[in-house]
Amino acid sequence: SRPRAALNMAAHLVVGTEVVRPASGRREELRAAIAAADVVHLHIVHSYWLPPRWLFREIAAARTPVVWTLHDQWIMTGRCAQPGTCRLWEDGCPRCPDLQAYPPARVDNAARVFTR
Repeated sequence: SRPRAALNMAAHLVVGTEVVRPASGRREELRAAIAAADVVHLHIVHSYWLPPRWLFREIAAARTPVVWTLHDQWIMTGRCAQPGTCRLWEDGCPRCPDLQAYPPARVDNAARVFTR
């Protein structure tokens, strides 16, 4: 829903990741789709839609195979989709030199998010 996406967008600015799970009816619909799938094909999971950890737990619980097309480097960094010349992700993102890079953040949680 739009309100949940707005909350996730606000949370992403502060804590660096989505925190609001899908509504209960939608959650059950997603669980059923994951369980029924032969394979789950992931694309961009940092879109304010749902918490990636929730999605990964659901996929693992269903034991559904995954193919993940990486459209950016977000999964390998502490928070940024395109690190550009920054190489700090190679050392665990100890600090973020550009909090305005997509997706923008107000608080530097790059090191904590990197460990997830």
